[in-house]
Amino acid sequence: MSIGMGLCVPPLSVRVMASLPPARAGLGSGLNSAAREIGSALGVAVLGTVLTGRLAGGPPSGTGGPAHSVGEALGAAGGDTAARARVIEVFTGGLSAGYRVVAVVVCVLAVAAALSLPWRGE
Repeated sequence: MSIGMGLCVPPLSVRVMASLPPARAGLGSGLNSAAREIGSALGVAVLGTVLTGRLAGGPPSGTGGPAHSVGEALGAAGGDTAARARVIEVFTGGLSAGYRVVAVVVCVLAVAAALSLPWRGE
């Protein structure tokens, strides 16, 4: 993700700033930063919600009872390699589902943004 962000954010920021007249540069920069911050916050919220939904049933059986976090479930699993593997499997499965949901939302918004661009008949 960090490589993708590092490759796409600078050109997108430059494009936003280049499309505005100099008198609106401050407004464009602020809106660009605000949109990036809101997108990041919503992405983390969606990812966390999906992950929490996947982990809502508590830790997998064999970890010594209910746990409030993955770290607690891993600690309760102790040296039981199978229980530790199951906790990790549930956690990574939840993260994977969360990333898929975020990817779908990003794709839908990208298509909507592309369709809203004015077409120039040149």
